[in-house]
Amino acid sequence: MRNLQNSRWLSLLAIACAVGVATAQIERLRDQIRQPGPDAREVREAAIEALLALPDERAHELLQQALRVPPADDADRVTPAVLQALSRRLRAAADPVFSAAADPVQRSRLLAGYLPPLIAFWRGQTDATGELMPDPLRDLARACVVRVPAADLDRALRTCAEADRLSTLRCAADAQQLVAGLFLAEHLQDTDSAVAAAAAAGLRQLTFVAEGFADRKAFTDWYEANKDRRYLDLAEAAARAHLRATTVFAAQLGEVQKQALIDFVRLHVEKRTGVDWAAIEARVFGGDPIASAGLEQLRVSLAAAPLADEPGPGRVAFLRILLQRLERASPAEATILEIAGYLCRVDDGEVHAAVQQRLHAALVGEQPALQMAAARGLRRLPTADNRAAVVQFARAARRGGARLRPQLEAALATLVCRTPTWHAPLESEPGHAEWALLLRELLLDDPATGLRDDALALALLPDSRGARSATAFALLLALAKDPAVDREFRTTCLLHLQDWRDDPQCADTWVRELARLLDDASEEIRLFAATALAALPEVAGPQAAWREHVGLAMRERLRVETALVVVRAMAECLVAYSRQPETADQVIGTLNKVLDDLPRPLPAEQVARVEPLLHALTTIAVEPRTAVSQWVSACEMLLRFEKRRSLRHVFTGHGAAGLLGRDSTEEEKQAAQKIARLLVKTAVLKNPKESWTASDELRAEVQDVRSAFAVLSGSAELQAPAMRLLRLEVDLALDKSKDVIALALQCLQAGPDDGNVDAMSPAQKDEVRLMLAAAYLLENKADLAAPVMSERDATALEPRALETMERLGRALLPTDAAAAAVWLERALKVTGDEDPAFRRRFLAWAQAASQADSSAREGVLAAAERRRSLFEAADCPAELREAFAALCGRE
Repeated sequence: MRNLQNSRWLSLLAIACAVGVATAQIERLRDQIRQPGPDAREVREAAIEALLALPDERAHELLQQALRVPPADDADRVTPAVLQALSRRLRAAADPVFSAAADPVQRSRLLAGYLPPLIAFWRGQTDATGELMPDPLRDLARACVVRVPAADLDRALRTCAEADRLSTLRCAADAQQLVAGLFLAEHLQDTDSAVAAAAAAGLRQLTFVAEGFADRKAFTDWYEANKDRRYLDLAEAAARAHLRATTVFAAQLGEVQKQALIDFVRLHVEKRTGVDWAAIEARVFGGDPIASAGLEQLRVSLAAAPLADEPGPGRVAFLRILLQRLERASPAEATILEIAGYLCRVDDGEVHAAVQQRLHAALVGEQPALQMAAARGLRRLPTADNRAAVVQFARAARRGGARLRPQLEAALATLVCRTPTWHAPLESEPGHAEWALLLRELLLDDPATGLRDDALALALLPDSRGARSATAFALLLALAKDPAVDREFRTTCLLHLQDWRDDPQCADTWVRELARLLDDASEEIRLFAATALAALPEVAGPQAAWREHVGLAMRERLRVETALVVVRAMAECLVAYSRQPETADQVIGTLNKVLDDLPRPLPAEQVARVEPLLHALTTIAVEPRTAVSQWVSACEMLLRFEKRRSLRHVFTGHGAAGLLGRDSTEEEKQAAQKIARLLVKTAVLKNPKESWTASDELRAEVQDVRSAFAVLSGSAELQAPAMRLLRLEVDLALDKSKDVIALALQCLQAGPDDGNVDAMSPAQKDEVRLMLAAAYLLENKADLAAPVMSERDATALEPRALETMERLGRALLPTDAAAAAVWLERALKVTGDEDPAFRRRFLAWAQAASQADSSAREGVLAAAERRRSLFEAADCPAELREAFAALCGRE
């Protein structure tokens, strides 16, 4: 006893010492915080961190007092230091005091002490818009509040609101937690108008819903729809909405300005006949300060669109004035030359000749501004001579490198101009060779020059007949095939080559080259080729030669293709081709050949690439237009890969079972035999744990399989163990108990010594016994079912066996309660408490055991008491709960 008293005194003494040490530490840290001056800043900050790390409320009360010090009295800026340190602690995932891993009760108590002084930072005067004046301390306090857990924040807001509702509402609006909106919504209809206004403003600030909320219910409905969204998500959505609104407004304003300019140009130049060129001359050559701007506007307007037809003499007279100004070497000579080119017409006689001479001379001159003006000015004069001159100029500019890059761009813009349309030269025209050389140089140029887009636009130009150039096709095709060219540009060339698909001179080459590209080293190129070939039938039904060529290429490539995305594209291509008349058989043959050549067993790395092929085979086979012989051939391959679901899909789509009785011709008879075998072998693939009566689909399949057995009657293959077991399952599912008994007895009588290669294994015979017992039970012959079940392997206790044992026990109960109890107990012992069948089997066993031996009643009740919670659980069916109560209450 004395030792026990000493132990208690020692414990009390240890606690007292610990409290004393903590008190001394807190006093020391308080003194450090109070040390004044810049030199003590690091000491103060270290003391703040140390106090925050202590779980003692007294330590945190010191810091909370520091937060209440007015800024005027905080010369050493202790308050911002505390706020910054607290923010870091609240953000730290492993903080021993404030993190989620800390003691939740202690954390909530400490946070409840910090929130009132934090909320106080939202006091103060507001400006005319109702916003508080900027305060750096409030920004630091906000960084702390937003990290406070929602539950702690909600409690603190409601507590602090009793003392200062306005500050608390403002803090809630800044908390960046939607749960704070519930607190704000409670004050929407406050009798104090200032409080109600603050709550409404706070909700707009917190939720970014500009129109606000009329009442608490309106916010509650919004909250239920958005409570799982983060504040950041709402802010981002609001920012994007604002950006969209700004962008739309800017676009609308720009459209108005653009439309005003378009209307102005249309009014003065483009849409009027009989343009007052004299007035325009006075405007752009008047010598006033804005004349040069007027001339530039005239150039821009004419460059944007060709001038409307105007047969009057005013335009030609204006052209003569332009030529005169060109003779005087005007400072605006390049602008005037370009305008002259835009206004000139081929039928303008000597004026046209003079303008074209000036344009050609400027092209071969030395002044860059005049060269580019001439290249642009020729845009409205798409003649063969002008095209030849611009092509020569472009080739020379290309050789000049970066120095002449602007001239080259101007020339290319003219060569691909569509208003009016410039054409690619015919092969018979003199300028064709130069044009082809320019195109080749541009296409083969360094990608860094950035001229590929212009080169492609040039390649896609139609000639004067409306056809695209065969030369351009050959150049693009060569680049698309060249593995030395970067993959992205090869793909771009392939995309543009599709424009020649309807060209009879190029289409055949295009298709055959696509087929060759299926063997390309680049996965992206192979993918493009397969996708493009898949689209061909939709464009213009491919010729038979194409189909044969593509099919052969697909077959060879699919044998070695490893990229899954390419395999899928090729499979989709074959599906597309199968939709053409008389092609399904060829495509199914291709897929079957590829699948047949795969190694057996299938390596793991091959499984994924086989799936698209089998899916394609299923898609083709299920098409209504696919002939019986074709889909049967596809199903035979699907069966090899045990694709039961796909097989059933095809059978259902074609009504396979309905074809079994069609045997008027030898061909139909053979087809019925094949379909019957497929139906039976597909049924063998069913998951043995799945009952044939589990769904309408399986019940329908049972009927199909029985019909198939009728077609195959007498066939030797039906003697295989798997076939006989399936026959028993089917007959049992259809309640053909007599047929089951006859066949089961036949199976059990055949022994291994009979020389039958199809003799059943012991496990298979146990399956037969199980179905024989079930059939006897259907015949109400429990006395015959019991010995059959006794002959089974006692360890073979799959769910079907347990169910049969239960049925057998229930069937024996009226005549032999002891035997019934034995079977029910065997089933119950291997049924887990969590099994839905346990309660039912327990009650059946309890009834049988009590009926068989009245002295066993006490043991039954003891077992029932141990299972009481099972029968009193909410998920227990009412009839079982009532039966259990009756069992326990019987005397």
